[in-house]
Amino acid sequence: MDGDANQVWWPFRLARCSRGAWIAGGVAALMGGCRCDKPKATPPTLSASSAVARTAPAPRSSNAAADEPKVLLSLPFSAYQATIAIDEEAVYVLTNAALHRIVVGKTTEQFPLDLGFGATSSAHSILFWSEGAIWEVPKQGGKAVRAGSVPHRPQTLVASANRFAWLDRSETGEFTIQTLVGQKPKTIYSSPGRIDAATMSDDSVFFVERVDSLKWHIGRVTTTGRAAVFAQMRRGSPPAMLAAFEDHIYYQDPRARDVLRLSRDFQREDTLAKGLVCSPLAVWESVFCSRVEGLVEVFGDNRPPRPLLANRRGELITAIAADAHRIAWLADAGPDKLAVKVLSRTPP
Repeated sequence: MDGDANQVWWPFRLARCSRGAWIAGGVAALMGGCRCDKPKATPPTLSASSAVARTAPAPRSSNAAADEPKVLLSLPFSAYQATIAIDEEAVYVLTNAALHRIVVGKTTEQFPLDLGFGATSSAHSILFWSEGAIWEVPKQGGKAVRAGSVPHRPQTLVASANRFAWLDRSETGEFTIQTLVGQKPKTIYSSPGRIDAATMSDDSVFFVERVDSLKWHIGRVTTTGRAAVFAQMRRGSPPAMLAAFEDHIYYQDPRARDVLRLSRDFQREDTLAKGLVCSPLAVWESVFCSRVEGLVEVFGDNRPPRPLLANRRGELITAIAADAHRIAWLADAGPDKLAVKVLSRTPP
């Protein structure tokens, strides 16, 4: 892939991994992801114009129950090895070999793409690592652009509107957070322990650092070179994921099962719900929590959590994304099968 961005587009192929590796919202990949066997032969290249477009399933009739989700797409792929994102235009599902762009009620496009594991989305593009470099490709499909050389695959990528960074784990086990300066990687933080989760807001990377088996804290480092700062040290199991929205970071404390909101300057923390399982979660004004019982909305004021959807089929939700109008998620629909679902948001 010597600078030829068109070589990034590959025919659809799948690599099998253990279901135990949970890749949800790009977070669980931090612990090393799942290690997949590489294909025996390199497939021929495919241009962006070869993307496959097909009609999405028609919306349900207007007299359908308001709390019934629409099934947007089913794929013969493990839900634990995919991620999901959403914006005003579409829902995006990232598997290791393709980008699926779903314009709800209209079309679904499949772009064969060597995304691997740990890819993410920014405001306008999909970011991923392939063959020694990080690439950006428009969400609508098109020519991939080489952002910079990175010798080996990151643990995961995180992005905000127009910046990105990644978590790297060296062969000796050292965790670092890196970004590109020009087209070369630069380490902006080296951890004395291990990093279990990360997210990004503006130019700041927020991360969960486990100092030892008993202690952890949340840190923040900027891509512009400011020194890392940390919230108070905690004891017990660390959060599995972080979510950022506007001026706050959201997470679940696994020990007490509290849903927490932390200001980005680490000066204030609020408990939004107590004794509520919230994993995975997504945030857009409200917090949307996955539970065995279904989806729940947490408001962040004195109102109790609101049930949104009962889990009648017992499907496990592996990743959630939300915007001002919709909540979308990936559900484990059986061995090597995922379902993409969406639910319109309604006023409380």
